[in-house]
Amino acid sequence: MKQYVIVFTCLRLGDFVWATSAISLVKMFDKNINLTLVMQDSFVSLVDKKLQVDKIIKIKNKYWNNKSKFIRIGYKIFWCLKNYFKYYKVNKFIFLDQFLFLSVILKKFTFVKKIIGPNTFVFGKNIINKDIKYYTNIIKMPSDSDRIHMLIRYQLIVRAVFPTYNLNIPILPKTKYLKDNINSLIKTNKKHRVALCLCSIDKQRDWNIKNFKYIIENLHNVFDVTFFIIGSGYYSLKQANSLINSINNNIDIRNLTNETNLLELKELLDNIDLLIAVDTGVNHIASTTKINIISLFGASLPEHSSPVSSKAISICLYEDCSPCYYNISKGILCNNTKCMEKIKPDTIFEKAKQILKYKENNV
Repeated sequence: MKQYVIVFTCLRLGDFVWATSAISLVKMFDKNINLTLVMQDSFVSLVDKKLQVDKIIKIKNKYWNNKSKFIRIGYKIFWCLKNYFKYYKVNKFIFLDQFLFLSVILKKFTFVKKIIGPNTFVFGKNIINKDIKYYTNIIKMPSDSDRIHMLIRYQLIVRAVFPTYNLNIPILPKTKYLKDNINSLIKTNKKHRVALCLCSIDKQRDWNIKNFKYIIENLHNVFDVTFFIIGSGYYSLKQANSLINSINNNIDIRNLTNETNLLELKELLDNIDLLIAVDTGVNHIASTTKINIISLFGASLPEHSSPVSSKAISICLYEDCSPCYYNISKGILCNNTKCMEKIKPDTIFEKAKQILKYKENNV
């Protein structure tokens, strides 16, 4: 009998990149499974054919993550009702992320035999997932979610349902066909290309742009380099403009904020020598390329969300209040971001210098 499986992956960008490693295990276990993904419309372009997904049910990000609580809740109720009849053939519904409304509907109003999800929340130590009373199968996670990588978490859930010994890394589409377009965008006569991502969705993860200025100016004094500011959104653009306006005109620095879609960003990063970034989804797209990465952590820990790449260096000072990301997820904001403020720009400069020097000596 054919199995119909839905995997709920309504996650942030970095989480979705990690989740692709777990999604890939489903068809590795049984290629005849009919696999549906529930995911944000913003990331659909990142679904690679190797995942062998049969169907995608989209969630509109502009409503799902709307600033208005009324719009967010209203949309989630509407979305659940709109897609209600799509669950009747389903044998297994796997939650990689929590969604209370949908859990309730599946348990009380459909004939889905197996509703599967983790026993703990994605952040914190032994924080119980409130949705588990609506699951028929509860997957036990390691107790300290802050110190288990999300990629491992997702694969543990899927492997508990489909008992395969396979492991995998994130899988994103190939983007070489975009190389000519990207080369025209980042064309330079300089020897090195360095990208910087200044901002995260959560400002508690941001680093003072004066620190990025220090790194840019000091790398410019040592190397022949072009700098590219990347990211998306109004706040990122504002920070990028502020940084560029504060820097000497003889430094080759370009603002590519909001200039690329996700696949173009992947190809861009594959043609850059080094990325320096705060903890954000850009890191995780970069981890699927050959770029060197320096990523900065504080509110969350590298054990939980570092880029999955042998070329990634994670910097974290492990302050006594770190991590605080569970509090941030509940809307409790930190006014004393010492975890980020105490990271010295000279530390990052020295790491970057080592990477670029190694590349010069091994071309």
